Amino acid sequence: MPITLSLSSVDLDDEALQELTRQLCRDLGDEAGIAATPATESAGVGKKGDFEIIGQILIKAAGAGGQSPLWSACSKPMFSGSRLCNLSFKRRAAKS
Repeated sequence: MPITLSLSSVDLDDEALQELTRQLCRDLGDEAGIAATPATESAGVGKKGDFEIIGQILIKAAGAGGQSPLWSACSKPMFSGSRLCNLSFKRRAAKS
């Protein structure tokens, strides 16, 4: 079941927050084996490609360990110090 991870911060501008988002995607894959990608949205009719949604990560599967590896990877020291970030997880409802 897909999970959406949202990052927000009053201390970071959009560019810095998106860089942190991309770094967290890499860390989730490299260190926890979790399939995570920046969330994207269609650029619209007549436009090419998609654009990244700032601070949004799509997690395809949390793996055999459930959400424990996910939480562990998200609570790395990158969120300590002067960078104050809020994290929220949202699990999509299963289709019946």
